[in-house]
Amino acid sequence: MTTHKNITRILAVLLAVLLFGQLAAFQIPAFAADVVPDVHDGAAYIPDDADVNDLLSQTLLSNYSDVGTQEWEYKATSTLSGGATKWVPVTGTTAGIIPALTAGKAGFPALDVLGVSYPALDSQSPAQDYAVRLKGTTEVYTFTKLAQPADADTDTPADTPAQTPDTTPADTPEEPADTPETSGETYQVNIPYTANGAIDFDALRAAIVAAVLPDADAASVTVTQQHKGLIKTYWVDLKGGWAGATKVSAVSAGTYEMKLTTSGTEAIVTVTLTDARTQAKIVLKEGVSVTYTKDAAAMRTQILDKLVDWSQTTVSKEDAAKSMVIEYKTKGYLSNTSTNKLSPELWFPIEGGSVTIYTAPSIGAGENQKIRASFPTTADYHGCDAAEGTLTVDKANVRVKVQAAAISAGETLTTQQYVTTNPEDTFAIFKVYSGVTSGLSGIVYVQLPESMVSETALKVLDPIVKPILGKTLTEALQDGTTVGELRAFLKDNQKLLDGAADFLKLIGVDITAFTKLVDTLNSLPSVFDSTRVAFGSPNRAGMYLVTAIASNPNYNPGVGTGVLVVKMHISGASLSWNNSETTYAASALKADTLNATLMRGDSAAGNQDGVHYRYIGFTAAHKLYVSSKAPTEAGTYRQTAYIFGGNDMAKSISRTVTITAD
Repeated sequence: MTTHKNITRILAVLLAVLLFGQLAAFQIPAFAADVVPDVHDGAAYIPDDADVNDLLSQTLLSNYSDVGTQEWEYKATSTLSGGATKWVPVTGTTAGIIPALTAGKAGFPALDVLGVSYPALDSQSPAQDYAVRLKGTTEVYTFTKLAQPADADTDTPADTPAQTPDTTPADTPEEPADTPETSGETYQVNIPYTANGAIDFDALRAAIVAAVLPDADAASVTVTQQHKGLIKTYWVDLKGGWAGATKVSAVSAGTYEMKLTTSGTEAIVTVTLTDARTQAKIVLKEGVSVTYTKDAAAMRTQILDKLVDWSQTTVSKEDAAKSMVIEYKTKGYLSNTSTNKLSPELWFPIEGGSVTIYTAPSIGAGENQKIRASFPTTADYHGCDAAEGTLTVDKANVRVKVQAAAISAGETLTTQQYVTTNPEDTFAIFKVYSGVTSGLSGIVYVQLPESMVSETALKVLDPIVKPILGKTLTEALQDGTTVGELRAFLKDNQKLLDGAADFLKLIGVDITAFTKLVDTLNSLPSVFDSTRVAFGSPNRAGMYLVTAIASNPNYNPGVGTGVLVVKMHISGASLSWNNSETTYAASALKADTLNATLMRGDSAAGNQDGVHYRYIGFTAAHKLYVSSKAPTEAGTYRQTAYIFGGNDMAKSISRTVTITAD
């Protein structure tokens, strides 16, 4: 049962609710007043009889709808006081004329008695920048007073730009009452784009004019888009701009109300802008292979032709050739290869190039290489993400030709002089010289590519070679090795050489070239097994079979053969006895006592291998002695020194030598 007390309580609650609602309604302005004004720079013209405080509030406050009209001050210049400035209300201030009691007195500045009058900021103020601030604050902002439009109405703009627009001012006043009605027709215009996919606004204006006013000169027509504010309508450039505190975006695909203005005539029409570009789509084939070529453009053409599934790809071959981005995944390297540091796998252009600090060459030979293709946004296409796949690049073949050549001993013959390749490219050339010297002894030279014997390469290869060969490659180059040792090293340690494969690839050496080198050494008769290998090119006169092996990671090793003749010097050399004495006690003879020296001019020749001797005579016991070795028994002998082999020819010399008994 409801009691009187309970009814009283219910009525009290209802009354409280009603009172709270009324109070809440009255609290809204107070709430708004608590919001902090968000101030920015801006620009506007000032109509006659405008409420400048309200105009500045709408122009300079992003949250005008929340805080309402604020009071403003501006830094005014006195109209009566020779340029004196002062912060005053935008309505101006005139305090009257105050005599300057201190004027002219010693120790006091002279004050202009008229320096207390400051004008209002209004429609008559010059069109320029003004320093403004909210009353009671110190933060200074810039208000740009725009020139009064010739046809401006007296309405206060609802909004004004936050910054000076870079296009047609966004604060264009509301359309006059006599503005023509919007045409009922909708015009269709395809948006033109630049090569990089941005809207070509100049071409777009021309296209709109051509559709709406086909007989008009497009250059003389202004085209703007409509933006409806809370209070008034604005006409903004097609590129977008400020409509009061609202930033209007540039036009894009969609339907717009547009105004075309020319020679004082205006037309408002509906225009539908259409993005007619094709959506790019790329589909790649699987299991595709191409053959390597050093021509990066030709490689790109091959890949486009064979890798792309043109039946499902929406980009034309012509456009793909110009704009499709094709990359492959590989390890790059620092430009200073002495660091021997490779990057993780990164996506590089197939033409080669740099990514971050790493560089990679154009795509080379290799199986199932990761590859991707994408297409950027252009004038004709919407771009698409990369389609990924794999690609095998087969090694190309190379033909090696070794030209017959002849040089004199001591001369240097460059590879380019007698070894050529087809196609021309950067090849590491291994050369094996096997032959017979002028002294009829067998000899083998192995000349490694210059890239392998560089200081950079030796730092990498020496620690790999030493545990296998028992010496570093540097030491082997200095000391030499036998054909048998070298053959075994290359044959049995191919896997260990694989450890340097990445680095060797950087310097242009394919480890498969070592297989060809082994084949070349295996083709030598076993008699050469004990022959000491000299590293480098032949420096002894003789005739040699030259086997040249062209190595490049992108080619199957190519092999060519030819003949090299190293000629003896036929002049300029002579033989001279080391000792002029002809009689020697047997006990005084040493190994070289009876020797001669091959001279070139006044200096001993560098190679004495060609000097030989012949002894004919009788011992003291009347025993005949014929030998190439010097006698040691007492007797009389005819000694002849002559040249056989070596690098120089010289006349033989003879003398009679007597050896006496002790």
